[in-house]
Amino acid sequence: MGVTIRDVAKLADVSVATVSRALRGHSTVSAATKDRVEAAAADLEYILPFRSEAALRTRPIRVAAVMPHIGRWYFAQVLEGIESVLSDREGEVMLVRPFDRQNRRRSLVDLLDSNVIDAAVVVSLPVTDLEVATLKERGIGLSLLGTTHAHVPNVSIDDVDAARQLTAHFIEQGHSRIGLISSAPFDPTPSMVAVNRRKGFHAALNDNGLRPDPELEVDTDFSIRGAQRAMERLFSLPNPPTAIVAESDELAFGVMTAARMHGLRIPEDLSVGGIDNHDLSEAWDLTTIAQPVASLGELATWQATSKSEGNASVVMPTSLIVRGSSMRHIP
Repeated sequence: MGVTIRDVAKLADVSVATVSRALRGHSTVSAATKDRVEAAAADLEYILPFRSEAALRTRPIRVAAVMPHIGRWYFAQVLEGIESVLSDREGEVMLVRPFDRQNRRRSLVDLLDSNVIDAAVVVSLPVTDLEVATLKERGIGLSLLGTTHAHVPNVSIDDVDAARQLTAHFIEQGHSRIGLISSAPFDPTPSMVAVNRRKGFHAALNDNGLRPDPELEVDTDFSIRGAQRAMERLFSLPNPPTAIVAESDELAFGVMTAARMHGLRIPEDLSVGGIDNHDLSEAWDLTTIAQPVASLGELATWQATSKSEGNASVVMPTSLIVRGSSMRHIP
């Protein structure tokens, strides 16, 4: 393998970003640091890749889709939205997973290079001040989907309100023992989506004079089997819930599977709802909160490729879709 910019950074004892700036002659790098970087590059016979202005004008725009997961439905839908924008502009998308095999977070400073990409859409991942400043300095457009930063445009839904809507729906149907299936602690990075959906669940209960019951809230890994395991705990309670708020449709599928394995009828014995409006939700006859996932990806891509300044925030609407997995509860 040839010498890389990381090798130069290690020898000069500076960051990759500093190497890039020093070799490009940025005024933000001190003379002493510039000399040290140039000496390290010379020792290693490293030459910074160069893109001519003509190449910049003629090659397709390239956007990095930075995602903590790739196989899940939500992220696939976001990617579809990103690709729909780029296909119209003859652009290209690159998938970037920001975690190593041990689920340790890698810095976007090391992952994103302006010689390779023009913009990045960061999905469901908080970013640091250093990452934002470095990417901007490199001329990389940036947008966040599902998280926020004071100096980065972003797009999301109101996750608090989404969970509040679904929980309120069950309360209106006469349910008072409502369970929550969440995946928050098991993702490689803390999820504000899960935190906010729990807030919405609690808010709906409090708004209707119901006290949240910790024994009705179960955290699990994000999978159908994980939701099945969570339901085993709820089924073992002396007074199990009569309705379940799942923080995603995929978790709701696991809830419904577990209920049927226990001989419970849906919705007669247990009402179930999710959030997403997954492609399979209609087939499962699942009550859900629909969110425009592909459109979120599209808008975030426009923000990133237009290199919007500031922290312009767009909150996309959600809607309750009532299907056959929920019904009025008669004590």
